[in-house]
Amino acid sequence: MAGKKRRTSLAYLPAERDAWLRIAYLSHYGDDPDFARELKTLYAVHAEPALPLPFHPGGWWRGAASEREDVRQHYRVTPATVGYVTAVRALAGRYGLPRLTAPDDWLWDALTVGEWLVHAWCSWRATEAAQGRQVGPEWFPCGYAFGMALPDVPEGAFDARREPYGAAVLRVGGRRRGEIRATAEAAEAAGYVFMDGAPELRRDVAWLYRHVARGDGFDTIATADLGDDPDGKGPESVRQAVRRMTRRVLRAGR
Repeated sequence: MAGKKRRTSLAYLPAERDAWLRIAYLSHYGDDPDFARELKTLYAVHAEPALPLPFHPGGWWRGAASEREDVRQHYRVTPATVGYVTAVRALAGRYGLPRLTAPDDWLWDALTVGEWLVHAWCSWRATEAAQGRQVGPEWFPCGYAFGMALPDVPEGAFDARREPYGAAVLRVGGRRRGEIRATAEAAEAAGYVFMDGAPELRRDVAWLYRHVARGDGFDTIATADLGDDPDGKGPESVRQAVRRMTRRVLRAGR
């Protein structure tokens, strides 16, 4: 029943929840020392010779893929451009970034979401460097953006978008618990969801990263994170968690 839900988070739209999970997933790239090193090397070796980087990179990708000289000239593609596009595509491929699906309104038909994220980081790093500021790999997720319309929620005992359900119960007292529950149910009826089990979600996102970006098998992850497993169910638990996160993170918006 709805009243027995834990509702441990603020109220989110499903798309917001999936965006939160995707950003949490992308944060693992910035925290991965191997990816961070390769990202900085790509910038120094391939991005700097190709500067200035375009905000709309589709032309470079189309030009680099063409064998026609007139097409390359049209998109102002140079050997440095080709080297940059090739390096971005290779780095994204090595770390599983092409697995990220594009939203229906994706603008850059010539490149994948993962390639865009690498390019966006390089472009931002170049812009900030011109102002004497540094952008490190930890900012890699900032290339991912999303937007959506928020439905109205009827006024109630608390604002489910701004105050957690449990905090509201403590604030108003047990005698008004029914009002709190009714407000939460109204938010759910309007299309919002509550993210219960956030620690488990973060763990599952980390497992997804290790499996997709690092190539770790389910057995390896289970042995490292779940310890003793007398029933042998650890790898299957990891597999199911990765499968759930694949739907929510890699296929977000679909």
